[in-house]
Amino acid sequence: MEKSDKEEQRKNKSTGIKIFNVPFDLRETKENITIKTNTSSKPSKEQIIYQALKFHSQGNISEAAKYYQYFIDRGFSDHRVFSNYGAILKRLGKFEEAESFLRTAIELKPNQADAHSNLGNLLKVLGKLKEAESSTRKALELKPESAEVHSNLGNILKDLGNLKEAELCQRKAIELKPDFTNAHSNLGNILRDLGKLQEAELCQRKAIDLNPNSAEAHSNLGNILRDLGKLQEAELNQRKAIDLNPNSAEAHSNLGNILRDLGKLQEAELCQRKAIDLNPNSAEAHSNLGNILRDLGKLQEAELLTRRAIDLNPNSAEAHSNLGNILRDLGKLQEAELLTRRAIDLNPNSADAYSNLGVTLIELGKLQEAELLTRRAIELNPDYADAYSNLSYLELLNGDYKFGLENYEFRFKTKQPAITHSKTKIKKVDHQSLDKPEKLLVISEQGLGDTLQFMRYIPYLRKQGLDISFSAQEKLHSLIKASGIDPEPLTPEQASNILEGEWIPLLSLLRYLKVRPENPIITEPYIYSTTELNQKWKDILSKEKRPIIGINWQGNPNMEKLSYQGRSIPLVDFSILAIRNEVTMLSLQKGFGSEQLEHCSFKNKFVECQPQIDSTWDFLENAAIIENCDLIITCDTSIAHLAGGMGKKVWLLLKDIPYWTWGLKGENTFWYSSMKLFRQKERHNWQEVMERVSMALSSFEDVEHNLI
Repeated sequence: MEKSDKEEQRKNKSTGIKIFNVPFDLRETKENITIKTNTSSKPSKEQIIYQALKFHSQGNISEAAKYYQYFIDRGFSDHRVFSNYGAILKRLGKFEEAESFLRTAIELKPNQADAHSNLGNLLKVLGKLKEAESSTRKALELKPESAEVHSNLGNILKDLGNLKEAELCQRKAIELKPDFTNAHSNLGNILRDLGKLQEAELCQRKAIDLNPNSAEAHSNLGNILRDLGKLQEAELNQRKAIDLNPNSAEAHSNLGNILRDLGKLQEAELCQRKAIDLNPNSAEAHSNLGNILRDLGKLQEAELLTRRAIDLNPNSAEAHSNLGNILRDLGKLQEAELLTRRAIDLNPNSADAYSNLGVTLIELGKLQEAELLTRRAIELNPDYADAYSNLSYLELLNGDYKFGLENYEFRFKTKQPAITHSKTKIKKVDHQSLDKPEKLLVISEQGLGDTLQFMRYIPYLRKQGLDISFSAQEKLHSLIKASGIDPEPLTPEQASNILEGEWIPLLSLLRYLKVRPENPIITEPYIYSTTELNQKWKDILSKEKRPIIGINWQGNPNMEKLSYQGRSIPLVDFSILAIRNEVTMLSLQKGFGSEQLEHCSFKNKFVECQPQIDSTWDFLENAAIIENCDLIITCDTSIAHLAGGMGKKVWLLLKDIPYWTWGLKGENTFWYSSMKLFRQKERHNWQEVMERVSMALSSFEDVEHNLI
């Protein structure tokens, strides 16, 4: 979550502890009373009360507590003592004792508004929100003109998800007390939850105008600026909050959230750990730290911390939603679904929870409900880029490229935005067409497979009369040149030096060209190796028994933490193909996953020149190797796009819910006419897929044998 327990951080603010005043003028000359229990002469009841209230009013909490305890130990009763001592115990984190004393105060004087209000504040901290609401409403009945009580009730209603009434309460508090800093800040928090970010920002700035030293208002403003995408200014405000109150767990935690958005994960982790040091009972800091550890791939520790957050605050919708995300990453989809549905029960206005549940349901194949939930998230937060990005995934997966490509533009505005491989100072294309002949810099984005798949449109645009420059990953440059995609692809440094024209991300070309499944524009092969390399590998592989099947089984595991989870296949699952079929295998695996070949039980089925192939990393030379294979069998990696773009026979093995480019149905794809799709019928079940592939391979063998 984004906030620490505010009631724990507020010490003597007007919306927090309320103490009873000393019953006479402190300016009168009165002797201080020293408690002496070993004498026959003991102070009177009123003397003890006077001294306790005096110390409390002066901020000497430890001395006040001693006198309150002494008063109670003497067997005296007074509602003021029980109420004030309860407030102190709450502040010290002794919640059960505090609740007991506050309830005693109310029993002694049922119509004392401050005791009801203090009890309401305590119950809020304990997560007993309905009881807190009841106590605070009772305080309001007894003291209807109290701005503080109206504001307290607003805070409780906010936590209950009753945002409209919460807003009214804070506005009433401001009406009663226009210079009430906390009410302005609290109203800003509510407006933030309602998605009214500009108005929320104004409220926090008003609070800061009223009290420039309000650490809480600076921190709250930082949260809103974060929502508005103004991360640098948000960071400055959180650091200002920490300067004003170095012991604010909330500000440290909020700063950690911003640093996470800025990609400074190690520093963000330190901030959250500092917040927990300052407030070990902060559910929010535990949950926020869990988010960061999830980003760092430390899923088990992230799960433990987020479960701890829920233990600390069982009513935390955000912690439930965050735990759902972590469990989804761990592959525990059913439990993830339950946790996120619980988050929605706790906060029906949480756009995050609806969006997160939508993502989990996509993985579970419940696509219609996933779309409804994602649209609901957008209704709750019309500026929610992540939800729009998720919606685009669903639309594209279902073949709706018209709306899907429009919403796909939100990929650069999400919390973890798509990454382009070059930076530039020139203007980004923002018009609807690319008709006019202008200088255009196209910059690759995301993975190697994305570049290989969509660079097909570069020559097409050049033929339309556009002056195109293409910046792509350097490891693809030799292949790009040989294929005639671009004679001189640019490095990031070269791209940054271009000062004329406009630029566009590679995958945005699909939107501008109005690419559709029925009109992909480019269907013929567009990737080639060189004649020399093709001949080199033809000679090398001529010694091997045919047919030669090139296989690839694993993608980048770092990508699988994001959107490709479950696409890779253990090499051992390919054993059925080797055992049942008279084929020679050739590993196209490089880097991640290639170590599986060392201990492979069917290693003898691979080409004898496999060590030479393993040492070949250049994409241009790998294209020549693929050119000399009879068939490529691969999971969804860059090899699929490399071979598909060459027009080679490719059998692509897809998880049950694949990447959006492959759609949901059919054995063919409009992207590559030479490709056949083998789809999982059941999540994680690659064995059934391999059974079908093995049968198809038997038929392929027969055809190849007849051709020889």
